[in-house]
Amino acid sequence: MDSDYQNGNSQALRFGVFDLDLRTQELRRCGTRVKLPRQSFQVLQMLLERPGTLVSREDLQNALWPADTFVDFDHGLNNAVKRIRAAIGDSAETPHWIETLPRLGYRFIGPVQVATNGHLPAPVPTNGDAPVALPVNHGDVPTQSASEVRPTPSGAQKSSRTRWRWSIASLTLFVIAVLFGWHYRTRRSVASADGLQLIPFTSYPGYEFAPAFSPDGNQISFSWNGSEDSELFDLYVKVVGTDTPVQLTHEPSNAITPAWSPDGRFIAFTRVNHSSDAATGVFLIPAVGGPERKLASLGFGKSMYKGGIAWTPGGQSLIYPEPRSELQSELVMLNIGTLGRQVVAKPSSRCNTAGMPAFSPDGRWLAFACMFDYGLAALYVQPWPTGSARELLELKGDLDGLAWTADGEGLVYSRDNNLWRIPCRGGPAERLWFGQDASHPTIARAGSRLAFTRNQKFYDIWRIPIGDPRRSVEKAMRVAPSELVQLNAQYSPDGKRVVFESNRSGSSEVWLCDVDGSNLLRLTNFGGPLTGTPRWSPDGSRIVLDSRASGKAELYVVSASGGTPQMLATRPDGGSVPFWSHDGNWIYFSSDVDHVPQIFKIAADGGTPIQLTHRGGFMARETPLGNRLYYSRIDNGRLEIWFIGTDGSGESPVTGLPRLMWPAWDVTDRGFYYYDGMSSNREILFFDFATKRIRTVARTPGRPDPFSHNISVSPDEKDILYTQMGHSTADIVLAEGFH
Repeated sequence: MDSDYQNGNSQALRFGVFDLDLRTQELRRCGTRVKLPRQSFQVLQMLLERPGTLVSREDLQNALWPADTFVDFDHGLNNAVKRIRAAIGDSAETPHWIETLPRLGYRFIGPVQVATNGHLPAPVPTNGDAPVALPVNHGDVPTQSASEVRPTPSGAQKSSRTRWRWSIASLTLFVIAVLFGWHYRTRRSVASADGLQLIPFTSYPGYEFAPAFSPDGNQISFSWNGSEDSELFDLYVKVVGTDTPVQLTHEPSNAITPAWSPDGRFIAFTRVNHSSDAATGVFLIPAVGGPERKLASLGFGKSMYKGGIAWTPGGQSLIYPEPRSELQSELVMLNIGTLGRQVVAKPSSRCNTAGMPAFSPDGRWLAFACMFDYGLAALYVQPWPTGSARELLELKGDLDGLAWTADGEGLVYSRDNNLWRIPCRGGPAERLWFGQDASHPTIARAGSRLAFTRNQKFYDIWRIPIGDPRRSVEKAMRVAPSELVQLNAQYSPDGKRVVFESNRSGSSEVWLCDVDGSNLLRLTNFGGPLTGTPRWSPDGSRIVLDSRASGKAELYVVSASGGTPQMLATRPDGGSVPFWSHDGNWIYFSSDVDHVPQIFKIAADGGTPIQLTHRGGFMARETPLGNRLYYSRIDNGRLEIWFIGTDGSGESPVTGLPRLMWPAWDVTDRGFYYYDGMSSNREILFFDFATKRIRTVARTPGRPDPFSHNISVSPDEKDILYTQMGHSTADIVLAEGFH
């Protein structure tokens, strides 16, 4: 096989039902494109070029992560292989294709076909996805030249040689047959025991997410933005086994979440449209298409993106989350006929955000999730229509979807982009082997089908010069590049280092590096709880951050040279999103008072917190001179920037600044730098305090992350650190045979 590559003849590889096109760097399953990040594609290509042999971690590092690339190689490689397995439906525990050799590397264990002169042979029939033996043209077997003359062997010699060759051939074939039979039976037993087949349901340009099954399990409705260049979504329906979706809505919006009526005639959906209040709300549309009917209006809240919607068992009402503020929501039951509303009581005073409602197949139980704080949540089940809710499981992590199993005995949920299953009567949760990079699970009531969104989201920190928007794009560069999520960066006071949060080690932690990305240092090792929003002390010696390690948001302080983070006790409800005062004496933070976030300050060495705001406030930053404190505040679903004296006097809005949705921002003595992540404009703006004018200071090469909260202006105001979305994908995968 290596000779084909060396001669430049090979342009495609095949294993099972998958084809690898080396010219276009595309992976296809039965002709349908399967999205795979470029680095994962390159790893897969190296494995396929050397089937059956070890490809060491060192070989992969030398080929794909050069010495001058400042990344966490081990974690980058592990995630690259994880994405390959997710794309081809493989498992590390019971591998069909890629075997892990601990601490050494990886080995491709299935047969591979290689194209010669750019052509693959016709597909070999397979039994399902089980690997089959494929002929290999070795290319190095010598052949007799037409001009070469050899002596003709005698009859005895010919007979003896023939018998000898037949004996060797028979023995070889016998060994191959035994090995292949064992290999095939092993694969078959794994497939039969699992009984699961993963099939790409969608593989379109752009993002497809939020799938919902029809009652008979033969159709799926979903949200799709139509192309990689669009950030707005419409509602579509597609029949399982077909390829052409039907568009139901024609009002491109920021988010849509659907649910089928029990009789299959209608689809209800929640929709958020930042440019139109009329297009935001709860709607009903015939499942076969037609005019949509608005049932209720909705305010804006970040919880809307993971809220969900469910029909009550009789189909008379809908249950969905209704935002009360940016970070709070409650479940509401809406009667479709009368439009009467009834609030579903929260099971706990800790439940700030209720969402993800789901009814059991028999209609006797309602399951839902409650978010206590970012990264802290719990699952609940309660009898329907009356009864008390029971906490099923408390979780540290990001929840994104909840569904009942078809037998009504358990729940499947997504936590930190992995699928888990838990018995509804309680017990340990089980991680589903195929549910990597997965969210929005939905399970058909009939048959044995599960569908989910397979999403791969990459967010990286970029440094971009400010002042000349025409040249900013070409000069923008990534800081400490990663193939995962990195955000909330801040310059050190001398502008030479950067602190940021990242999951490059497998969990949300705080990292530090030089401004060019070198000298990476992990400052925390909490190992799972949401951890981040790091901020420098004015002398650059310490970092303050927040983490949910104790079960609620708390502040921690750690040395910038490393060490054990020390918790800074604040309030009974904890604290989050800290920021140091210019003189280093105080740390500002946010904490809830009667379920409303307010700004506090506490002495940097500990003490009694002092409440500064009384009309709400979430993220606060002091100006470099320390004469004012600026902070964000939510009013009627929109974010406003306010300011206050550092002693708590004079709560006032910043006049002249437009109301924003969810901006990332930083403040200097001269003005306010920001971008609104909900806007389609890829621009960083500057609001001048003196003139009240807004101007563009930089244009970004990609879409800034809408929820990173933070940008950081360098001390000399020449550059900005911000978070940008990278190569991200979202497709819907169908799991046939799920039980």
